[in-house]
Amino acid sequence: MNKESFTDKLLKRFYGITGPLDEYRRQQIDRVGNICYVWLTTILIFGNLVAYILGQKHPEIVATIYPLALTFIGLLLYFIVAANQGFDVVQAIDVEELDEKEKKQLQHVGLKSGLLFGISMWLFGPLLLQLSYPAGLFAIKTILFGVFNGLMFGVCIQVVNKARQ
Repeated sequence: MNKESFTDKLLKRFYGITGPLDEYRRQQIDRVGNICYVWLTTILIFGNLVAYILGQKHPEIVATIYPLALTFIGLLLYFIVAANQGFDVVQAIDVEELDEKEKKQLQHVGLKSGLLFGISMWLFGPLLLQLSYPAGLFAIKTILFGVFNGLMFGVCIQVVNKARQ
C-alpha cells in the first residue's frame, strides 16, 4: 500500500473525502480547482485595477472596503462553484470504509475544532477588540468572545459532521 503524500492528505481534508483518493475523485478535484483558480484570478485582476484607480482619490475607503469585498466575493464564488458542481467530490462518510484511527478522529471533531478555534480567537481577541494585548487577554469581554466563537464554531462543525454520516 502506498503512503499518502501530504498534498493528498490536504486535498482529502479540504474536500471532505474519506477513503482512498481514486482517479475519478482526483479529476473532480482538479476540475473544481481549475475553475476556482480562473475565477479568482479574474476577480483579483479587476479588483486590483478598481482599487488602484479609486485608491488615488479615496485611500481610506479602499483600505476599508477592498478586503471585505474580496472576502465576500471569494466566499460567494466558492458557494456558486460548489452548488454548480453538485457536491460531487464531497461525499457522505462511509463508516465501514474508515479504519480505527480515522473513526477515533471523527468522534469528537466538533469539540476539538471548537476548542482550537476558541483558543485562537481568545488569543487574537484583544487585537480584534482593540484592547492592550497582555492585559486584554484576561478581560471578560475577550474571554466571552473566545468562548462564544469556539462554541458556535464547534456546534457548526459537529452538525456538518453528523449530516455527512
